[in-house]
Amino acid sequence: MNDPFRIDYEVKEFIEDESVEDLLYEFLKERTPMTEQAYKRDLRDFFRFTSEKFEIPKLDGKRMRFEDIRRVHVVKYKKHLETNNSLRRRPFSPNTIGRKLSAISSFFEFLMRRWTAGT
Repeated sequence: MNDPFRIDYEVKEFIEDESVEDLLYEFLKERTPMTEQAYKRDLRDFFRFTSEKFEIPKLDGKRMRFEDIRRVHVVKYKKHLETNNSLRRRPFSPNTIGRKLSAISSFFEFLMRRWTAGT
């Protein structure tokens, strides 16, 4: 089974040619304004978590190196969301956790489709 969170070397080389801003614009351009805002926040929170806990992905100028993200990082993030309190001092709801994970999954699927279309 393909792991959508694993980015192979060839994909990494393709993605590194684009800035984070360009990738996010392409990923979010056909979403509603509310979805765009939520997905940006969800991705920012996920990458902040992986950066703080695992020091990945690396930022190289305006380019982010996504190739080190693995399924285990998403699983640990999910556990973090389930056990840590939100700003309201209570755990995130299952719907919120699902949306956050959906944003992450959709973004990595987008990166893979973009690479496939570019080859």
